[in-house]
Amino acid sequence: MSAPVGCQAACSQPQSCRGWWVHLFTLACILFTHSGLADDLARREQELQQLRERIATIQDRITQARGERSRLSRQLQKSEKSIGRIARRLRTLRQQGRRVRQRIDELQTRQREQAATLRRQRQLLAQQVRAAYVMGRQERLRLVLDQDDPGEISRLLTYYD
Repeated sequence: MSAPVGCQAACSQPQSCRGWWVHLFTLACILFTHSGLADDLARREQELQQLRERIATIQDRITQARGERSRLSRQLQKSEKSIGRIARRLRTLRQQGRRVRQRIDELQTRQREQAATLRRQRQLLAQQVRAAYVMGRQERLRLVLDQDDPGEISRLLTYYD
């Protein structure tokens, strides 16, 4: 490669002209690289801006999620209190149910006992009516004198009538 025409006249040493070209080439490379760096820097700035926007979006979502979590937590707390009240009411109703069933059992037992007592009394009454019929038409005085129990005397006189 030869030095420019103006350079040969001005330069007495051709080697120093070559150095000038090297400097010029280096400067051109730096400028070219610098423009590439500027493009790269602009691209990176754009990426950084996009990342900032994504971070802001994610932070908004996190804030919304925290609000939703807080709301759901309050709702859960209300539900748990409601479940507690319902459980207490259910426990009370079960206890009342047990007491009612126990009372029903007691009343049924009492009813069976009274039914058995009624059957026995009917049998006794039937026996006494038969006995009065067998005795025939005895006088009232004799009936009264033969009995020891005043309750039985009253009953017999009622039957006799």
